[in-house]
Amino acid sequence: MGDNTKGISSPEKPFYPDGSWLSDNESPLVSIIVLTLNSEPFIFRCLSSLARQTFERIEVIVVDAGSTDATKKIVAGFEGRFKFFELQKSSMGDARNYGISLSRGDFICFLDSDDFFLPNAINRQLEVLRNNVDADVAVCSAWFFRTQDPTLIGLKRRNLEPSSLLGYLQGRNHNLSTMMFRRAVFGLGIQFDTGDRGRFGEEWRLQIRLAIKGVRVLVRDEPLSCVELRTDSHTNWDIQWKMKESAVETVSDIVEVLPASQKNAFSSVELLDSFRLRLAVALIIGRRLSSAQSVVESLKLPSNKTIGRLLLVASRIVPASALRRLLITIWMKKQNRTFVWRRMPIGLDSVFFELQRLAHR
Repeated sequence: MGDNTKGISSPEKPFYPDGSWLSDNESPLVSIIVLTLNSEPFIFRCLSSLARQTFERIEVIVVDAGSTDATKKIVAGFEGRFKFFELQKSSMGDARNYGISLSRGDFICFLDSDDFFLPNAINRQLEVLRNNVDADVAVCSAWFFRTQDPTLIGLKRRNLEPSSLLGYLQGRNHNLSTMMFRRAVFGLGIQFDTGDRGRFGEEWRLQIRLAIKGVRVLVRDEPLSCVELRTDSHTNWDIQWKMKESAVETVSDIVEVLPASQKNAFSSVELLDSFRLRLAVALIIGRRLSSAQSVVESLKLPSNKTIGRLLLVASRIVPASALRRLLITIWMKKQNRTFVWRRMPIGLDSVFFELQRLAHR
């Protein structure tokens, strides 16, 4: 996160959480925390990818928020290899914090139930951290694919990955499945947000805290995880405004307390305006026009205010359903441009489609 950051002091050889040292020929333990909620359609694929890891000394902790389908039965079908815990009606932040508290690993990873790791993911991430003792978090790349056409896969454009505190404050973040953490990171008072703030944006806010704390992150262009962009997985458009409202509050709070040396590196007016304009668009999509009007009038930059006012005028002229479809289409096309899309590379296809087949067995 910048050359001036200081990593967590790391020993020359890894240790157990209780402080006892590993022998020279003993491998560290890696904990992988998987969240589930009615994950029957894809949890078998996710867990199968973990069962096939080339690095074997792992513990998998599944934290379930109250599934009513066959999720628990599928996890049990792996004959005790994976631990299953229930945390009813938990947010993703609460569930991940709970998983961390249950874990014993020297290193910690996270995986959503609809995503999966390539066979060498844990081994390669662990190798990077063990060979770079000044790094606290290893970040790889991920293959992204859409449910309707899994033969077309994408990598996020590198210039859209965060590389500084400003990058995170602009709303960028790494996909959590691409990150391996030293356990010591979570001993710095860093955790995921809980309650309502743990239901969306919790990954982003965690990474902002890492940047502020100066946690050292090592990023590499090596795709090791696969993330499915499902048509039904995008957070409900009717509550997108809640996500954007929370983001405005987060950035406002952080900018308020940043020291001048960090705050002077960017324009806080432009930064906050960009988030407020996104909030206005989300409010219009959610048909909360009175709130959208208030947000638009709070915009500071004339260009943003003009865009906001034009959208409000359109919301009164264009049928609500048509405007909603148009704005969502524009939003999704913008998301699509964050990736470089290509056909499946030879060599990856056999592994990918074998795991993909398991999601629909």
